[in-house]
Amino acid sequence: MEDESYLEHTHNPTHQTNPSHTTTLRNPPQSKVNLDQLQSVELIGGGTRVDCVKRRLSSILKLDSSKQNYGLSTTMNADEAVARGCALQSAILSPRFKVLPYEIIESAIHPVKISWEGDGAEAEEGEGEGDEEGGGTTENEVVMFDRGSNFGVTKRVTLKKTGDFIVKASYVNPNSSSTTLDPLNPTTIATFKISGPNNPSPCKIRVNVKQDVSGIITLSSAQAMEEIPQVEEEETKEDKTEKKEGEEGKEGEPPKEGEEVKEAPKKKYKKTLLSFSTDTYMRLSKSDMDSTVELEARMANADRIAAETAAMRNELESYLYSMRDKMLGALKDYATEAEATTFSQALETTEDWLYSDEGFDTTKSVYCDKLKEVKGIGAPIEMREVETNTRQKSINSFKGSLELYKGFVQSSDEKYAHITDDEKDTCRAAISSAETWLYDMIEKQANVAQNVDPVLTVAMVGEKQKELTGKVTPVMHKPKPAPEKKEEVKEEAKEGAEEGKKEEGEGKEGGEETPMETEATPPEPPAEPANMDVD
Repeated sequence: MEDESYLEHTHNPTHQTNPSHTTTLRNPPQSKVNLDQLQSVELIGGGTRVDCVKRRLSSILKLDSSKQNYGLSTTMNADEAVARGCALQSAILSPRFKVLPYEIIESAIHPVKISWEGDGAEAEEGEGEGDEEGGGTTENEVVMFDRGSNFGVTKRVTLKKTGDFIVKASYVNPNSSSTTLDPLNPTTIATFKISGPNNPSPCKIRVNVKQDVSGIITLSSAQAMEEIPQVEEEETKEDKTEKKEGEEGKEGEPPKEGEEVKEAPKKKYKKTLLSFSTDTYMRLSKSDMDSTVELEARMANADRIAAETAAMRNELESYLYSMRDKMLGALKDYATEAEATTFSQALETTEDWLYSDEGFDTTKSVYCDKLKEVKGIGAPIEMREVETNTRQKSINSFKGSLELYKGFVQSSDEKYAHITDDEKDTCRAAISSAETWLYDMIEKQANVAQNVDPVLTVAMVGEKQKELTGKVTPVMHKPKPAPEKKEEVKEEAKEGAEEGKKEEGEGKEGGEETPMETEATPPEPPAEPANMDVD
């Protein structure tokens, strides 16, 4: 019987959903929304997957249970529903996104009260930055934001204080009748220390408290309200006459009909902003925050050093393994017997140290020194192997440059006709000197063993080739002189034509030209015979 009673109790859906029933019935009236105004009800939370919970909520909210999910909406991830709200709020606040106009009304879940030190009769409450002062309160606390109030509201309370004072914000605890605020009480939100003016008499201080769109309580500002005295206008003669006539009447007599009643002048205040500090509950102070940031920086630096130390240790270990294998293979012919023995012993000693307790847990600088030590022995051996494999390639490149430059100085091509013989002789001398040096060094290197440092290195060949190129290339690529311009040729032709015309004119002025005698000139006719007298 006990087992059956237990099963009936634990498997009774009505018993399990009673808390949700109570909460669901309480929320619509508090939010001032009727059930017939609900367009959709979204379920969030892992517990909403339980079928009996869906049926219970559907019946409470009077939804159509014949629809899918009993008329409830499940369009969001039930376990991560807050992500959608964050995305919507981010889109609303961001200027880079354009969203359709809609309104999200959020309400405060817990009421928030403001309390202060001193007599409660000093407080005056008002709502909004521009509202006038409201009624007073007889306690030293006031509920500023009631349950169900909208977010994004600024309210104020006016106190009469002198000097520094403290204002505290906390949640209203419905289960406690005590008004004393304990700094360690979980209901505490924040403590605001305001620096008030040190006047002999208390002055009005307006404390503006804001609950932003995220529901966070902040102190917007604190203002000292200094009343500005009103300057009374001088009475005119007519006012004085009326005053004398009025003195004859009784004091306190109600004004006659049609007579204007002068309103009391409105008080004017000079507002002075006051400095304040905020101490949020469970929030680190500035000194604690600074020390925490410093501690985090030290930890980050320690992580960086640890990573660099591990990388240096790994580099040393890799070098030891690599050189040990190369000394038995690729580098065997490039080290003397004494060098090979010394290097092998150094590698073995360093490896033993690396795997000892001292080498396993040491600093980055020690690993770096050990690596430099073994590299100092192995670097010359590696250099000989590299020089042997790359020397011939650099020599062939140098020989190619020599052949190119020889062809240049021996060429009779028209494109080199503008280069003088002296310039070519200078290039020939440089080419001959470089060629002689190269073949002399090749001959010397041929007599040097592979396990000895070379006398001809790749760097030496490259430097000599660069030197020769610097001497020959400027001459080889010397540009041709520019040809004479066409305008100068035209001017010379014009001057020649003018001189020809001038000479022709001078010939005409000297006399008429005589025809040239030729053999074809006809002979002169014979003269007639003279008349003779005959006897």
